[in-house]
Amino acid sequence: MNESKSRDFNCEWAIVGYKGDPLMEEMTKSAQNAGVHIAFSDFAMPIETMLEKHYASFFTQFSLKHLSRSFKMYPKPLLFFSIREIVMQYQYVWILDNDLILGESINFKRLYSNLQCGMQPYDPPLVSQLVNNDNGNINYHYLNSNAWRSSDVEIISSVFVEIQTPIFNTLFFEWFLDTIISPIIAPLLIMGSDHGVDNILCGAAKHYTQMNKNLSKLNHKTQKSNKMISLYSNHASISPCAIHTKQSFTHLNLKSSVSNMSAEERQQDEWYKHKLIVVISDLFPQFWVFGQSPESDPRKRKRDIKTNAQLRWRCEKHLKSSRANI
Repeated sequence: MNESKSRDFNCEWAIVGYKGDPLMEEMTKSAQNAGVHIAFSDFAMPIETMLEKHYASFFTQFSLKHLSRSFKMYPKPLLFFSIREIVMQYQYVWILDNDLILGESINFKRLYSNLQCGMQPYDPPLVSQLVNNDNGNINYHYLNSNAWRSSDVEIISSVFVEIQTPIFNTLFFEWFLDTIISPIIAPLLIMGSDHGVDNILCGAAKHYTQMNKNLSKLNHKTQKSNKMISLYSNHASISPCAIHTKQSFTHLNLKSSVSNMSAEERQQDEWYKHKLIVVISDLFPQFWVFGQSPESDPRKRKRDIKTNAQLRWRCEKHLKSSRANI
């Protein structure tokens, strides 16, 4: 969407959803009420169409009905593929669950400013998320808004974020799909879950920054390596993930698929989740982060991350004179 001229930053925004989804209209109205002008809306490819189109060879061995469990749940990372072609023209993609409500207090201008400039002198995060306003996250207390009420920090590096409401840099988003999600499509579909993906997200982002840093050293002449190193060279000492501590969402926690399960199906569901975690941790042990450990809490590491107000001011001044795509 193009932000109106009354706003400081010139951004293009777009809303993407599934055809017939009533949330498309709700999100459009919510954005307009926040002062954001929509450039266009688009429809993502249905999940079944996308899977059969891009993974036809896989479906010669298994049919969709055998891969989907009785309560018909498609893991969220697989849905990422259906928006890939649309979002790659943008700098960021913000992916929201359909049971989330963005608070009216969200300041889109400040969110984008923090995203681009809040981590100076470090580079913008590759993945970031808002905090939970209803404070219902019992597993990761630092992802709740009340954990930051007495803090003046607006954005902070974190070694763990959830895939519930991630804001991805689209270059990393594309790499993550090709390198991490593609090899685990089969277990994700068979298990009908995405448990464990959160745990490797920031570790994969850290690897991505180091990989691009090494690539640029090998070949400074290619346009692609120069582009990547200019964006992601400065994350050597901190995680390239971040939490927006003063911007929040409300989680309705509908979990309709779980509520319709029998006791036996719930027990089976927990078994599948556990097995998927084992599969992902075994495949990507170097990326694995246990978000519930005390060491993962960014509140304990605030003093180790020194940001620079003067560099932030210069960054924001540059933003006001440039045009960006979200």
